[in-house]
Amino acid sequence: MAKILDFLAQFEAMHLHLPSEHHELVKLPRAWVINVGASVVGQPFVDWCSERIVTRNREMAKERNLLIQMDPQLAQAFERSTAISVSNGSAAHMLKAQVSTMVI
Repeated sequence: MAKILDFLAQFEAMHLHLPSEHHELVKLPRAWVINVGASVVGQPFVDWCSERIVTRNREMAKERNLLIQMDPQLAQAFERSTAISVSNGSAAHMLKAQVSTMVI
């Protein structure tokens, strides 16, 4: 949360939407801060969040040994795929996993 608030603090428009008192600021729900940041700051904040998510996912995949070896052409086809496979009609099964590939 501190990194999010630090990033948003550089945008003057955010100061109109966030409390100035630190003890009040830390009480705000993270989801609310992110929604306001995306609404007020826009694409720069969305891009910053996306970069952090991708970086975190790569670090977690490497740390937990979740990377798989995949043929580069197959990986490219998978990344371009928009098809969704649904099992048992559950929304959780409709999420398409992002696969990190490593060519060894």
